[in-house]
Amino acid sequence: MIGSVFKIEKVTEVVDDRGTGSWTINLLLCSSKEHQLEQLVSYLNDKITKYKPKFIAIAHLLIDMGEYRKAEKYYQRQLDELGNIDEKNAKTIASCYTGLGTAAHYLGDYNLAISYHEKALNIHSMIPNSHEELSICYNWFANAFADKKEYEKALDYYNKSLKINEKVFGLESVDVAMIYYNIGILHTDQSNYEDALTYLNRALEIREKLLPPNHYSIARTIENIGFVYFNRKEHQSALTYFQRSLEIFMKSETEIHQDLALLYHRFGRVYVDLDKIELALDYFTKADKIYRSSLLPTTPYVIENQQYLDRIINNLN
Repeated sequence: MIGSVFKIEKVTEVVDDRGTGSWTINLLLCSSKEHQLEQLVSYLNDKITKYKPKFIAIAHLLIDMGEYRKAEKYYQRQLDELGNIDEKNAKTIASCYTGLGTAAHYLGDYNLAISYHEKALNIHSMIPNSHEELSICYNWFANAFADKKEYEKALDYYNKSLKINEKVFGLESVDVAMIYYNIGILHTDQSNYEDALTYLNRALEIREKLLPPNHYSIARTIENIGFVYFNRKEHQSALTYFQRSLEIFMKSETEIHQDLALLYHRFGRVYVDLDKIELALDYFTKADKIYRSSLLPTTPYVIENQQYLDRIINNLN
């Protein structure tokens, strides 16, 4: 088994009768054809191990896996362990608030997300040379305002983040690509499809150059290019991009990840437009199964997908 590559399927904590805790990580052995995952494993390992406090490392991993409720638990435990803020732990506490804001955002509570990110921003503003952390805060503020459809505020915060990232990391970096990607999504939401494609393709070019080939950020970017084509009613192009995205997701993600659910939902919408109702129903059902395993029933993603499911079922009846 030495040198084998595994996918992480699930992370759970086990507590014995004495209150001693340990973590159980369920792994899936990958075939020899999947050795591109080695690059992804190495990339994520570098990302996780830079966080020395134990709970925050687990929480960050859970965020990457789409286990947002579990992540909230570990961020809070890290805060409880750190106690009152001081010079030594300020950065870690701020990172916990950023993580809690991220989890709240993905769970659909944008106002709570903004509240956590404000706490993180206030702390980072008092720490010298926290340019990267400030950029992350600005980006998450922008994400929240974008989902609240406050697009001007969102673009303002994205540009603040982009300005910092270009200065700190250079014009071609994953951090700059992230902002290009998010601005592309923002333009998609406003039906500015040409601008959306410009920014998303910039993001894809950088990510394909700098990230492992099976990195989920590449899959997300390809998917959202496909979604632009879907909105332009270019369904075959949309399906081509969605299929490319799916192939990467299936190599890099757990099978209950929210991003995979969104991709299934978008497949379903294409097939509704093409009047292939059985296929649409299949994809909406797949999305529903994943969403309900990780999100609250009141989350916008869950509600929208359920509306499509109900419509199809009613039409079939």
